[in-house]
Amino acid sequence: MHRCSLIALFLTLLCGVSEAQEAPLSLLVTSSETGLLLVVDAESGQVDATIRVGDGPTGLAVSENGDRAVIANSGKTAAGSTLSLVNTTTRQVIRTIHLEGSVGLTPEKQTFFKPTAVAFLPGGEQLVAASSASGCLVFVGAKTGRILGAAPFKGRGASHVIVSPDGAFVFVSHPDSGSISVVDVARRQTIKEIPLEAGGTGDMALTPDGKQMWVVNSSTNSISVIDVEKQAEILEFASGSYPRDIAFTRDGKMALCTNFQSGSISVYNTGNYKAMSEISLAEAGAVPHSSEATWEGPPPVSPCGLMFTDPGTDRERAFVALQGSDRICELDLDSMGVKRTIQLPVKPFELGWSRTTLAFAPAPK
Repeated sequence: MHRCSLIALFLTLLCGVSEAQEAPLSLLVTSSETGLLLVVDAESGQVDATIRVGDGPTGLAVSENGDRAVIANSGKTAAGSTLSLVNTTTRQVIRTIHLEGSVGLTPEKQTFFKPTAVAFLPGGEQLVAASSASGCLVFVGAKTGRILGAAPFKGRGASHVIVSPDGAFVFVSHPDSGSISVVDVARRQTIKEIPLEAGGTGDMALTPDGKQMWVVNSSTNSISVIDVEKQAEILEFASGSYPRDIAFTRDGKMALCTNFQSGSISVYNTGNYKAMSEISLAEAGAVPHSSEATWEGPPPVSPCGLMFTDPGTDRERAFVALQGSDRICELDLDSMGVKRTIQLPVKPFELGWSRTTLAFAPAPK
């Protein structure tokens, strides 16, 4: 056989092996009610693993290469003060991190209660957790679980955290004060609090180019737009009913925002900040919330988690969790509808994703 043909055949076989060995997509789902993290096969919808973490898990973050997940256990029966670090390869808790230590804020050892949001810093060596009760962003060594420092903030409550593209800053949203704290990572200090015109400040998302950050304001049904470089609000516009989660498509042309009360997802044109479509989740087998009805717990639809898997690639897919109906929906952005639903044994709270498996994952750090 000709040498060029042999090379072409080898490359074809190599690509075939690479595609065949691509790790399947796993959805990571926290359940605040049960204290569990579920690992769900995205294609079959089957629960591959059930991992017991801490009491009342809320925030969830996944490392850059998908080998680890960290869960903030804010507490359901009592105020929590732990993080659960999970190896997504072995699907086991590899460390329970107790948020307590002496970091110079007080002479004694301090416990940081009610961690509600968490994130990995670039490189995965450090974690940050927002302690709602203690009013601090806590820095934690990912390998040792040791508290490295804490940055007190003035904002009341802590809903979500997001790390700037360069890893220099961490933004913390405060639902009770309607503001965002800016924490300098190198100095481990809060350097600014961005006041917002609205209240109920919650989930945040960066545009793919990193220039803007959109923030939902649940109590005022609006979305604030932050200039990341200026660290200032530049615009506020009306949203759907009780916005909760927000995410951008990979091209940055559309933003999706869940409407917790009306049981739908608004799709916005990022060029003019106008709603271009609304995806009803009623076809997912749930009934939208009625203001005249009284519910025990969340309303029947209650979209509570929204994410894109494989963001920025051709494999990008959108998923949303429905807390009230114990389901996850995959969205079809071409038809602006629900593509399919996955039934869960528990109520979902937050979503994450990973392509790490026992067979194909790199060795965990």
